[in-house]
Amino acid sequence: MTSMSAVTIIQKFKDLNLRFITPSLLSSLLSQTNNNTLYKTLQRLEKNRILTRLEKGKYLVTGAPVSEFSLANFLLQPSYVSLESALTYYGILPQFTYTITSITTQRSQSILSQNWEFAYSKISPRFFWGYIKQKDRLIALPEKACLDYLYLASKGLKNSNIDEWDMSAINQKRFSTYARKIKFAPIQKLLITKNLL
Repeated sequence: MTSMSAVTIIQKFKDLNLRFITPSLLSSLLSQTNNNTLYKTLQRLEKNRILTRLEKGKYLVTGAPVSEFSLANFLLQPSYVSLESALTYYGILPQFTYTITSITTQRSQSILSQNWEFAYSKISPRFFWGYIKQKDRLIALPEKACLDYLYLASKGLKNSNIDEWDMSAINQKRFSTYARKIKFAPIQKLLITKNLL
């Protein structure tokens, strides 16, 4: 890659306000269909610190301002930030969590990247809703973050002790509407036990 072509690529990233790059996006930007050439271009961009490799096939434009929630969305798709991270963000859960927690329809997994741990919990596709786009990230609404947590608790995957939660940020009407949409007997039983329905 000549310095001119590197400059051209950097300018394309800036013009389009790109923060994340995948091989397919770069291929489209450069009108490059040769996989070998594309791979070498990615290697050179990484070597020249124009791109930072997050994991296989996923890159960050070096120096681009991104939040850990945006990173979480990008690293595994589809996903939205929920559970402890969203509950802390909304002030429902009192403690700070170092792991960024998200919901996905893919298998549950953890990814270490950029000095953060990103944990993804699988949920049934029929319950993959109740999130919004806020700035540059997808995050569960407070009510859905609670229900996502309780759904996993009803399956024995989370602690069901929610006595320390501050539920003042919760819209009770929306919470009840969402709760009734989740047709899953164990969570319905847990909601009744906790006097949340």
